[in-house]
Amino acid sequence: SLMVSFVVVAIVATATMAAKSPVQERRVVDQRVVNSTEYAFPDKHIFTGGTAPKDSRPDQSLGGVAPTQSPGKIIGSTWLDMQHIGSMGRMIETRTDASNNTIVHIGWTYLWNSALVNSQYVAYGYNLTDQYFGNYGYPSDDLYPTGYVGISSTSDNRTIIGGQNVEPSDGFIDSHFYWDIIPLSGLFYNDDKVPRAFEEYIWPKFRWVEPPASDPILHVIAQTSEDVGDPQAIIYFRRVGTDSDPAAYWDAVATMVMDTVFDPSHDIAATDDGRVALVWTANLPCSPGGPSSTGDCDPPRYVQWDNDVWYMVSENYGSVGSWSAKTNITNYAATEGQQDSYRPYTDLSALMDNDDGELHIVWAAAAWAADIYDGGSQSIGPGRLFHWSEDCPYLRVVHAFDWEQTTCHAGAWNITASKLTISQCRGMHYVLFTQFNDIPGGIENDCADESSPGYPYGAANGDLWIVVSANGGITWDKARNITQSPSPGCDPDMAYPCENDHWASMSRYGTNIGNESDPNQAMLYPGGDMTSHDGYYLDIMWIHDHSAGSIIQGEGTWQNADVMWGRLACVEPAPAPIIMIRPIIGVDWPEWTKHGCQYDVDITLENLGNANLTFSAINIIKYTELGTDWLDHDLPLTDLPPGLNNTRDGHIYINKGGVINSPGTVVLLEGAIEFVTNAPSSPDLFPISLIVADTVSIPDIDTINTTCLSLAVANNLEMGNSGADGLGMGYSYPVDECDSTATTYMYSGSPVIGYKTGEHAKMNWSIYGTDYSDTSGFVQISDYDPIWIDNYITYEAKALALDSGIIFEKKWYAPQDVEDCNFIIERLRVYDNLDKDGANDHYGLVIGEVIDWDIPSDTVFRNGSDFDENLMAIWQTGAYYDDGEPGPCTPDENDSRYAGMNFLTMYKDDGNTLTRVTDGEGCPFHNAYTVDNATYVFSNYNNGFNSDTLYELMTENTGYSIYSSAEPESTYVDLHTTMSFVHNYDLLCGDTFVVWLAIWSLPIGSDVADVTDVVNASRDNWCEDFLPEGYEPVPNVCGCCVIRGDVDHNGSVDIADLTYKVAYLFLGGPPPPCLEEMDDNGDGQYNIADLTYEVEFFFLGGPPPVPCP
Repeated sequence: SLMVSFVVVAIVATATMAAKSPVQERRVVDQRVVNSTEYAFPDKHIFTGGTAPKDSRPDQSLGGVAPTQSPGKIIGSTWLDMQHIGSMGRMIETRTDASNNTIVHIGWTYLWNSALVNSQYVAYGYNLTDQYFGNYGYPSDDLYPTGYVGISSTSDNRTIIGGQNVEPSDGFIDSHFYWDIIPLSGLFYNDDKVPRAFEEYIWPKFRWVEPPASDPILHVIAQTSEDVGDPQAIIYFRRVGTDSDPAAYWDAVATMVMDTVFDPSHDIAATDDGRVALVWTANLPCSPGGPSSTGDCDPPRYVQWDNDVWYMVSENYGSVGSWSAKTNITNYAATEGQQDSYRPYTDLSALMDNDDGELHIVWAAAAWAADIYDGGSQSIGPGRLFHWSEDCPYLRVVHAFDWEQTTCHAGAWNITASKLTISQCRGMHYVLFTQFNDIPGGIENDCADESSPGYPYGAANGDLWIVVSANGGITWDKARNITQSPSPGCDPDMAYPCENDHWASMSRYGTNIGNESDPNQAMLYPGGDMTSHDGYYLDIMWIHDHSAGSIIQGEGTWQNADVMWGRLACVEPAPAPIIMIRPIIGVDWPEWTKHGCQYDVDITLENLGNANLTFSAINIIKYTELGTDWLDHDLPLTDLPPGLNNTRDGHIYINKGGVINSPGTVVLLEGAIEFVTNAPSSPDLFPISLIVADTVSIPDIDTINTTCLSLAVANNLEMGNSGADGLGMGYSYPVDECDSTATTYMYSGSPVIGYKTGEHAKMNWSIYGTDYSDTSGFVQISDYDPIWIDNYITYEAKALALDSGIIFEKKWYAPQDVEDCNFIIERLRVYDNLDKDGANDHYGLVIGEVIDWDIPSDTVFRNGSDFDENLMAIWQTGAYYDDGEPGPCTPDENDSRYAGMNFLTMYKDDGNTLTRVTDGEGCPFHNAYTVDNATYVFSNYNNGFNSDTLYELMTENTGYSIYSSAEPESTYVDLHTTMSFVHNYDLLCGDTFVVWLAIWSLPIGSDVADVTDVVNASRDNWCEDFLPEGYEPVPNVCGCCVIRGDVDHNGSVDIADLTYKVAYLFLGGPPPPCLEEMDDNGDGQYNIADLTYEVEFFFLGGPPPVPCP
């Protein structure tokens, strides 16, 4: 908590990710754009007060030093990992001058230590011809924040470095540029900045050109500084004149506002012969053909995400009147709402070829659902990289990552493949990017240790990848990982640093100057190809971060990152076909069909590679075996070429001919179409999961609330909505909670039902997002709204379980009295589904409830647990580690938060009589336990549990058990709680099995006595409002007796009770709050015999007081 508070104060990263969503997603990361996920801009003005003396600046690493795992050479360091929020621009440039000196110019933002103070531009470089490093240059003022650096160079090989500075004179931000006086000298005597009138200009990208017959020009594109989610003007400036010319000027007439945007995606490309290109992303027009929008559409756009790519070109050095019209090259509004597509985000790169000046643009785009503005939700993990150029004006796929992350994610301002650069070498084009995990390649857990407090959401390590095109961008080869530095489970605080390669930039053009024997030159050979590069290289710089995620976005921890330099061999593209199948997810929810109806699927095959795709077989796989031919297709086996005609359409037929036709049932058809080809990924599956039913209810989530807490409830019986902020029985800040990050206590919960079939268990649950599409999920068959009944807000859900043979109902009752605001009562009902195939008995059932409480703690979601047999309650608590530092709620600590459940009663209803049910061994219910998620949940990414293991835990344990560890550091861990009501239970046709229980939470500052109070309050409400007439629960939760001998009714039996009893019997003291608790021997009398019984218990080794009835 100390680190989080420090980061928030020092950096003011006000909104990092979506609620617990970004999320501690070891339970499948599924980032959603619902309600427009908007990432924060770090505040450019805020820095920690005070300055470090100039001579205390740490030395950069001199020359090249080998890193730990990542290839390349360390040439410097910085505590600032995120060098750019959006587009990277160019932070490295390789140039050969008239004297045939080839120099690599490199720049970055250098942060001295773990606070936003003493940040500076750093310029560095290497003379490839004479093989020596230059001097470090620190041109910007070191007392005020600087950042977002770019690099260019003059024709005589002097470095130009620029970025944004908070100016000492006025505290405002300027786009500022510095010129080296001698190549690699590190001496920057000349500088200039974009003139500022009323606006601050930030995130500059720039290019320096030297026309053959006129003064040099500095082209700059920058944005105005606005709040996140507000439109920002994107503006072009140009400076005319040399760096040392006092007559040099900023051409005010040429200054131009091009657009209003919401992302720092802009880039610039220019040539010495006059061509200038400005490129950016901006929101789709409100209607096709219109200008980009600024949030004024109906419905409003998701402003950071719903973009097109735009550009404009000048043929005369950016002078007035030389610009083309703005051109929208994606024009997604033309097909908006009609089909799933992609949306450019905040990463793009522009290049003008060094031979013909043709403009090339590449960008990263997130997959985009057609119904996003019509109730749909949008994942922002999958996507594609695209290319467009003037001589190949088509949207060509550079790299496809049409898959969901399963374990961790890329973090703020990134999608799965991000931070890309396009360059040219040997007449070919190369795109460099960072990718997080590689699901098709079997890498899905290259994640930082989620138990580290610096990773509340999970964070993925990046690797650098390269793709190559030899035909101007028409086709691209299969991406190759050039860093290959995985570090799953890394935790720099535990001496296992992360190997996070990210924030890379690549020189525009390659060079044939290179020496493999030079120890300072680290060569990178994609795919191990050491022969096809013909002696040409592109230069790359990147950040090798020892903590995954970005510290200025509240991800990870402060680490001194390495600044890396590597030389990418300009290898030939690797010939290979790449098969992609659309729809990407196959056939899945919410698709379904009625009994007797065939379901047709339009399918498209793509060859995204650079070689012919040859089909050996297209196989039909039926996981659901019904003895019928329910699946077919019409796709041919002919080759699919690469290039411009690389797609093929076809059809898949599910429930072919309506062969599944059994009204009253819900049948889940699962299978796949398997494509066996010459693609490296072969065989490739098109998965199929389709429900056949009379009707299917749409998954629906509602909210119920008491006067102090809220709970998300779903029609598939789930509650908590996977940690939805404020909807997990937490308390609102600052009304009932002193910590603004502690507003959710429940991650997820649901009933569980199952039985043993042969050696394995068949189980159903809906916790952890498990739904109908998984064989373990409940199938919802109701869609009710919350309603007010008497003094309760109620919600009822009904679902099918165990192959549709059983109906499981759940109803929540949220009391509306202020004094009863901490608990919610639940009723579970289980009975035979007569509509399936008539009346049936169901034998050997286990039925229970499981809840993953994530009670706010000192360290992520680590909790402790306990139980009370007399209360029939089990609970979890927050964790507190005494580090000597005050927290936001001091003197109250996080271990004084509680959440749990208590059993009330269960019975069988045959329509006439209610018959009390026990666990079969005479106990009120079978068992209740807490176990750690690391052992029982995290390894089951698909649906949370292993059915056999869960069945074993719910049946073999008896009574109460809680997690414990002999290791002090494992006292508190991420837990879940289960209460197993019955095991080996026979549910007969015509009977309804009914369970009543209560779930509750208690805010910080509570103790065990408050647990007793909330349990008793839930009992009192149930007894008053829900106790069936004529039914007597055993144990009798409707009596006042909780613990016999606890005369003062404080939750425990101690000497104070003996004193209380003596005072009542002999000294005229007050009567006990509950006389039944004075009856130690259980004989129904309240007299001196009970006093004698209790004295013998305390002092003579006698038996404890008998339990309450």
